[in-house]
Amino acid sequence: MPPKNSKLGQQPTKGPQNNTANIATEKANDNEGEANDSVPSNSVILDAIRSLKEDCAKQSNEMLDAINGIKAEVLSHSRRIGETEERISQAEEDLTTLQQKVGQLEGTVEILRNKIQEQEDRGRRSNLRLIGLPEKTEGSDMCSFLENWLPKVFGDDLASTPVIERAHRVGQVNSGRSSAPRPIVMKFLNYKDRENTLRAARKQKEVRYGNQRVSFFPDLSAETRQRQRQFDGVKARFRAMDIRYGLLYPAHLVVTHNAERLIFKSVKEAEDFLRKIQTSPRASPRPET
Repeated sequence: MPPKNSKLGQQPTKGPQNNTANIATEKANDNEGEANDSVPSNSVILDAIRSLKEDCAKQSNEMLDAINGIKAEVLSHSRRIGETEERISQAEEDLTTLQQKVGQLEGTVEILRNKIQEQEDRGRRSNLRLIGLPEKTEGSDMCSFLENWLPKVFGDDLASTPVIERAHRVGQVNSGRSSAPRPIVMKFLNYKDRENTLRAARKQKEVRYGNQRVSFFPDLSAETRQRQRQFDGVKARFRAMDIRYGLLYPAHLVVTHNAERLIFKSVKEAEDFLRKIQTSPRASPRPET
């Protein structure tokens, strides 16, 4: 009878191949567990969706608030722009009204200025200006000197001996030897004496005191004299062409050309006439009536 093996009752030991299979199975189980752990649950997904929804709602509300603020500012600016346009329109209307009033006031001021100027000139109607009489010639009594000298100069051209009410020199004393003598303003007691004296001076054309030439002019206001001085240039040109001219009150130039009496109210009219007669000597404008 064969001998019994003492190890028959024992199970056979696993070999290397079985160990490798067991290790692979364990790793697969571990990977499956990890995969199951990485997949979020439904509750986590819902929480994420709720959070995202809340964030979107919050941002949307902030954007709506910003848009509403911009709308409010735009409405405020629109209202202010409308008010500004109304004020500008009203200001333009007021400006137009004020410009019209200013134009009317300027016209009124011009009328009043002319009236004042005329009143001043009327107050000087009895006066004459004597230009060129040497200084200190009159002595201590200007009125007596003029009353004695005028009849000697004009002789029979004066109907009577003029009576001088007042007379004085105008301006400051000039210390220089070569300076021109100051003008003399004389006021006649009788307006007719003033007219006769001025007419006699114009008749003689050249009046002298010794070797000094003197001139007589109406005594006018500074404004009227300034207006008359505007014609000085054209008067010199008329004088060079040997054309008679004169001044009418307040500031009109009268010219006699080809037996026609022409009146120019502005320097431009006189210059146009000069150009016309220089290009066509026979041509002359129609006399004013």
